[in-house]
Amino acid sequence: MAFAYPSGAAEATDSAYDGFSRADGPGWRTSGSGARWMFPNGNGGFAIVRREGMIRHARTATPKLAMLNVKLRDTAVLFSLGLEPGSAGPSPKAVAVVRKSKAGEYRFGVRVGTGGKVWLSIAKSRAGRKAKGLGQPVMVRGLRYRLGDKLRVVAQALKRNPTQLRMKVWKIGTEAPSNWPIVRNDGSRDTEARGRMGFMSIPTGKRRVTTGLRFDDLIVKPAKRAKRTKVAPPADSPRGLGDKPNKDSSGSSSGNHSESRAA
Repeated sequence: MAFAYPSGAAEATDSAYDGFSRADGPGWRTSGSGARWMFPNGNGGFAIVRREGMIRHARTATPKLAMLNVKLRDTAVLFSLGLEPGSAGPSPKAVAVVRKSKAGEYRFGVRVGTGGKVWLSIAKSRAGRKAKGLGQPVMVRGLRYRLGDKLRVVAQALKRNPTQLRMKVWKIGTEAPSNWPIVRNDGSRDTEARGRMGFMSIPTGKRRVTTGLRFDDLIVKPAKRAKRTKVAPPADSPRGLGDKPNKDSSGSSSGNHSESRAA
């Protein structure tokens, strides 16, 4: 079955796409565009289920990672996200990884919390080090997730010096928001080059994870022409990992924090 683009999203310059329209079975294998999925930590827990890419943790509480063999610098990632029907326990964080290289990577996180609240976070991992958040997580106002819903997520990594990172999410079947609820600027120079894109599932909470994440309608495209969102940094902002605490367009502070926190 051919991949069906979401309305208005198709462009001839798309670098990769995956509608997961393959026979049910273990692993994600090759994407709809022909790019190969790679599993640095093993492909256990990855499967195609009812034409969706599933990640299940079963009894393990370690993060799971799938990388697509496509390299970009200015990157726009679009995908659909849902929780597996019948899920129980804390929801893992769904993470879109961009610019992954030996130097590090950026991580765009989406987590469904208590009461269906949807939290967004942006983090950075330098090679061999624990990821640190760029600013505090942001709750998307007016959005509540219920089992059976599907979310549409857009994440972008733009330009360099500084790199702007931004993300938005909405429920499929509703109007896409015009604003970006979370925007971060990273002035460090170590992750400015091209890198691969992928997905992670990171367990949250102390209980065993039994919730599966469902991915679909993935599009990866270059975003060289995208314009930055205006975010005024403080005058004393260092050229390092993120900014000092500062009110950005989401109304939240931009100080660093460990990714292991609530969102």
